Amino acid sequence: MNQYILKPITIDDVYAIQAWRYTGFMKEIYVEPYITSYNEFGVLRGPENCDGFGVFVNDSLFGIFEYYWKDSTMEIGLAIHPDFVGKGLSDAFINAGIAFGISHYGYEKGFVQLSVEIDNIAAYKAYLKNGFVEVSRDLKEILMYKYLRSF
Repeated sequence: MNQYILKPITIDDVYAIQAWRYTGFMKEIYVEPYITSYNEFGVLRGPENCDGFGVFVNDSLFGIFEYYWKDSTMEIGLAIHPDFVGKGLSDAFINAGIAFGISHYGYEKGFVQLSVEIDNIAAYKAYLKNGFVEVSRDLKEILMYKYLRSF
């Protein structure tokens, strides 16, 4: 079992993540807002002003977890290093990120949400396997909830 350590994202983490390349639907991770906020304001803020955390296993950057706020609901964004995609590690990674978010932010609502691009079938299936349910969809994205009974 991997022990995931979440640390506030650094500019070095951002540049490392920017270099990740995937096969299939997802080609790269959108990190430009981190770079822009760092260059303009000296702080690291992600897309939609989210908080980003590097996720480490044995001191190696394994993934990224992002926390957004949609009204009072926690929305998560995440990615695993391409070397670890498809290796059955997503459940533990997702659960660790959710548990961290609940603890770090004192989150008490009964669910978290995420949005997945409609063509990202692999991620959609991973989220279903992890216990997320589809709430709605439009032409581009699927909104999913995970109810937090077990956290």
